[in-house]
Amino acid sequence: MEDEPANTALDHPRRVTRLAGAGAVAFSAIAWWPAFTLGAWGQVFIEQLLTLWAVATAAFVVVIFGAAPHVVRGWRGVTLLLPTLWVILAFLVSAVASGPSVTAVAFFGTIITLAGIPFMALVLTRIAMPDADEVTTARDRWAIITAVVVVVLAAFVLGKAQAHFLTCGDFTISGNSQPPGCTPGDATLDV
Repeated sequence: MEDEPANTALDHPRRVTRLAGAGAVAFSAIAWWPAFTLGAWGQVFIEQLLTLWAVATAAFVVVIFGAAPHVVRGWRGVTLLLPTLWVILAFLVSAVASGPSVTAVAFFGTIITLAGIPFMALVLTRIAMPDADEVTTARDRWAIITAVVVVVLAAFVLGKAQAHFLTCGDFTISGNSQPPGCTPGDATLDV
């Protein structure tokens, strides 16, 4: 019978680096598109808001009824209800108001999405890997946060500058509407 390899001092840093890298990639993959659409179209698309609502609601149910509700306690668990609050406000405001009230609710939905997606990823990571805090250091967590912030800011800037490297055809062929100010032409990113 073969012995398992010893857990050397090098194994822990590699594991931490892999976990931090996976977290940064996953969170960035989730957060870039809402930031890009905010830059390109000036708004976060409704499917992003409703995706956040669905994920937050599922996470809340897991937190409340799961085997380990202690993993996400207090305000973290309650913040999972913020997208539901947005949905309720959107229903109420659209039924009785227009103008500034509707704009305020839409702004609230955008803030929830941009702030909520990375936070939601953290909460879901906490649910899926409750021991992650024991594996990663504060420096690794800051590296993940910094990586995600850099990607989100860059995606927003790319959305603002989309006319310099994309055409209206790129958006049309991908199934999106053409953002204001896009460069006329066929898709440039055909492969």
